[in-house]
Amino acid sequence: MKTDNEEDTVFEENLISMLKELPEDTPSEGLTLKVMGQLKEMDKSFLEKLIDLFRHRVTISFSPVKAVFFTVLLLAGLLAVQVNFPPGKAVNPSNQMDNINLADHSSSYSMGRDLLNSGEYNKSIGFFKQAVAQNPANSEYHFWLGVNYGNLKDYQNERVSYLKAISLTSDHLMSNYFLGHSFMNDQKWDMALVAYDKVLSIQPAFEQALYNKGLALKRIGRNQEEMLAWKNYLSIKNTGLWALRAAAHLNASGDFSYRISQIGRQKIVIGPFPTNDSDKKIMLSGSSLSSLDQSLRLSPDLDLFVIVYSGNDPDAAKQQAKNIKKQLLENFSNINSARIRLSWFGVGEEITIGNKSFSLKHSVRFLGLQRKFKNRGVST
Repeated sequence: MKTDNEEDTVFEENLISMLKELPEDTPSEGLTLKVMGQLKEMDKSFLEKLIDLFRHRVTISFSPVKAVFFTVLLLAGLLAVQVNFPPGKAVNPSNQMDNINLADHSSSYSMGRDLLNSGEYNKSIGFFKQAVAQNPANSEYHFWLGVNYGNLKDYQNERVSYLKAISLTSDHLMSNYFLGHSFMNDQKWDMALVAYDKVLSIQPAFEQALYNKGLALKRIGRNQEEMLAWKNYLSIKNTGLWALRAAAHLNASGDFSYRISQIGRQKIVIGPFPTNDSDKKIMLSGSSLSSLDQSLRLSPDLDLFVIVYSGNDPDAAKQQAKNIKKQLLENFSNINSARIRLSWFGVGEEITIGNKSFSLKHSVRFLGLQRKFKNRGVST
């Protein structure tokens, strides 16, 4: 079973965002110019270097006899160069990186990071190999060597590098995370899950690991644990593309503890809501209140509609709507109460997702509409 394009995109966005967030190392002052200068010199033939030597103005005084003698020696030397040294072959600078030995492992590592950040993967790989050879006990060097291998699409050596880093430092956060990603791409869901669990044991609020754990559990078919993973993710991150996808995964499985709301042109995730039909009391989380508040402040022409459903109990639905409005006004920043409009129904909510239908006895929806659209199909 292959991952669908949407989730593959998430994997790539995941890695890119993580790489951007990792601290960047810059080489020592002048190191890049020094190395590139060495490359330039290595490109020149012996004859070219000799010519360069005589391009510079040099003042030398000789007696006439010595001058004649020196001229003869110089011509003989140039003739010997032409005879003994065939024309130099063109050299590809990218193939010379392995031949440049920097004095210490930190310089090799810094140069590798600099070139890697510039996208020069064929050049940076040599410096990371040098850093590892110079200091094989440094897990960070092995990790970045793995990142470099990944950019060169050498996935086997990429994984070997992460495993080596972990063998040196078992709680190396990013090596465990990228190893999980590597297993996901190979559809080794169980092994990916082990790697993500290790990441979360080190840093429980690691957003990307929480999300990818949900995907791994989905592939394995461990649905209850999958639902918990999505909820754990949404409890710390309710905005952005991944939050919308996490909520969509939940809802498609019949769990509406988090729901996607269309607020103007923006979609946001609201929750958690009670999942027990007997629990009619709804208290919005601080992150949900903050998202709604921000949406209304950024769009002054937007009204927020709160729609409450309570099966066979319209009075309870009305009271719930009023309670939610009170919560909103207490937490919003100077929002006119007239912008929060209430609707309530003494019936349950019917929801269709794809070819599945769901019935919720108690539920609430949020909808943000510009005022010019407010009377188009909305009960107030």
